[in-house]
Amino acid sequence: EAWGMPRLDADKRGNLHYSVLLFLSGVQAAVWYGFILLFATGLTKNVSHCTTARRGAERCGSYYLKSKTLRIACSEKCKSTLRHQQIYRAVKRLRTG
Repeated sequence: EAWGMPRLDADKRGNLHYSVLLFLSGVQAAVWYGFILLFATGLTKNVSHCTTARRGAERCGSYYLKSKTLRIACSEKCKSTLRHQQIYRAVKRLRTG
């Protein structure tokens, strides 16, 4: 079954190809529209994955668009957590080094 509007196209060699234009509604349509905008405007290179380690060694794992204020983390909270971890590692190196 095809959930959408069927299409029949011919390529340059004259081969017929069957495809379907999917019908989307609600959340699916919004998500796909967002993906189309990301790829059409070239913002895919700005999408990043937050790797901030929180208590219990679990990672944040959120995806975010990099901006001037959020280049290394997805939120101000994750950004300050990363900064504190960086300071802790530097102090630890000074003490042991």
